[in-house]
Amino acid sequence: MSEQELDFVHGGVLVQYKRRAAKLDRRHLIVMFAGVGRLDSYEFDGRASSDSQAHWLWIKDKFDGQHVYYLCRNMDFSIEQAVLALIDAELERLGLSRNECTLAGFSKGGFSALYLGIKYGFGNILASAPQVYVGTHTRGNRPKIFAHLTGGGGQAELQELDRLLPDAVAADTQTEKNIYLFSSPRDQFHAAQIVPALPMFAKYPNFNYIETDSDLVNEHTDVTRYNVPLILATLYALAENVAPRYGTVRNGNPMEAQLGKDVLARQREAGTAVANLTGVRLAGAVLFPEGVGFLRGYPTEQWADVASSLVLAGDGRYEFVLGGNEDAGISFRYFQEAYCSYRLARFSSRKHQGIDLAGLPAGTYELRLKLAAGGREAELPLTSGTPLSTESQLDGRLYRLHSRLSGAVLDVRPVLGTAPQEAYFRLRTGWARGPRVHLDGDFAVRGVEIPDSKAGRYYLVLHGPAGIHAFTLAAGGFRADPNVFGDALSDYSGAHFGTRKGTGVDVSQLPPGTYHASISLSSAGGLYTLPTGKTVQIRTTADAAGKPTAGTTATMTDAAAGPAAFRPGDLQRGIVRLTPSALRRRIKRHIEHRLARR
Repeated sequence: MSEQELDFVHGGVLVQYKRRAAKLDRRHLIVMFAGVGRLDSYEFDGRASSDSQAHWLWIKDKFDGQHVYYLCRNMDFSIEQAVLALIDAELERLGLSRNECTLAGFSKGGFSALYLGIKYGFGNILASAPQVYVGTHTRGNRPKIFAHLTGGGGQAELQELDRLLPDAVAADTQTEKNIYLFSSPRDQFHAAQIVPALPMFAKYPNFNYIETDSDLVNEHTDVTRYNVPLILATLYALAENVAPRYGTVRNGNPMEAQLGKDVLARQREAGTAVANLTGVRLAGAVLFPEGVGFLRGYPTEQWADVASSLVLAGDGRYEFVLGGNEDAGISFRYFQEAYCSYRLARFSSRKHQGIDLAGLPAGTYELRLKLAAGGREAELPLTSGTPLSTESQLDGRLYRLHSRLSGAVLDVRPVLGTAPQEAYFRLRTGWARGPRVHLDGDFAVRGVEIPDSKAGRYYLVLHGPAGIHAFTLAAGGFRADPNVFGDALSDYSGAHFGTRKGTGVDVSQLPPGTYHASISLSSAGGLYTLPTGKTVQIRTTADAAGKPTAGTTATMTDAAAGPAAFRPGDLQRGIVRLTPSALRRRIKRHIEHRLARR
């Protein structure tokens, strides 16, 4: 079952949540509380939890525009009651008890799991790097949240918030709970939030404390990141209504300091580097790259520790200085043999303003990353573990970028492509009204599959003495015979073009003149263009005295000569005749290709 986003109202309080049904016959609900991340977000709702077979309930901590630890606003605890009512309503809907439920959370969410779980008698609680004394923590580290919780309160409100969890533990007589608490002395909040609280949990026979000592844990958020495997294992076991018993244990494998230094020295000597493109976007002629780049063994703890540039290598060489960004998770994700801090190794365009490619000559360019650190330099191709693709157009030029594990390539060319050898083209409607022009129809090229609207991009190209100008069109459902080429093997379901919502494109910014209208299809690395048989005349409107005004009017007419009509006979003449054995081989290759894509 897919996830559902819903609203729940209790006592006038709106609680936003989403849920996912269990798989197979599992009878357990996991409730996940959010940490201090984006306000309008959930926690642990991605790939990490996708294989869990339990019911899941994710709850947003978003109340009156701020995080509230699922507690209160101005010390009014109706939010707490509304959250509890939602959980109980979900348990009732599923026919489950509080003993068949796990409350879980990280950091802020960890407090909520502990507090609500202990106060209201839930059977299972998992908290990673939680806060315990909420008043002290929020006033010292999150003053806006503290003000929101307390209504601008002071020491009395701080003490009341600090007592919430200790008082719940003291009053709890249902000690047969399964509690799992993850922390680390390397967490900057550990000494103030965890150490004083540990003794009070001794009353629970199955209280499990996992303390992490690892070179990879150096701050608060690292605790959860490091322990994801064990957290998942615990949640998976609880989803089976089986409660692990760990006791008090320590995990992690810190490396002896000198050994770590020796490993990093070898890495520096080897000169290996990382150049990973993690995201990319084109907007007009502006490129927005995102990625990770560093020389192994050279820490990036200060902005001066690393310098990076994007190199576009083709017929010429063009270099652009990149900006740096902080990401504490890089050291974890790119760990190799010994810990090295690469937290400033994330790159992007400077100040995220993009890289202007308008002056770049047409051609094909390899994307390379140039790095400098510790007196060493390296240059290597940018690659991406996940295929990335982006495309845009501006001033009659098409910009296309594709990145894979083998490398990244930027292609810059005129938006007018070549005529396909064999195609189906039909213009269905076209009009010009005021400053807007609309065209829609079908355009399929044999062998270039367009199974959906994302597989290809269509452009309306207006070209004439006044220049070449393109407009991005929407792709949609192919309206012609699906077997238009007679082979029944290819999918052209998305090979329909048109202006968005049929409202036309605004041509008021184009110079006055006469333009021929063509349609370009960009797909699978190819660029194909066919004329529509229409011309568009753009005029600047004038007043009664003949003086130009700010208005623009477009008119559309049939082209004088007109394009050659695409008749079925023409298509048949373009089909290569095959012998029966050759036809069988081609059909087999098509079938194998289609099966491989599943």
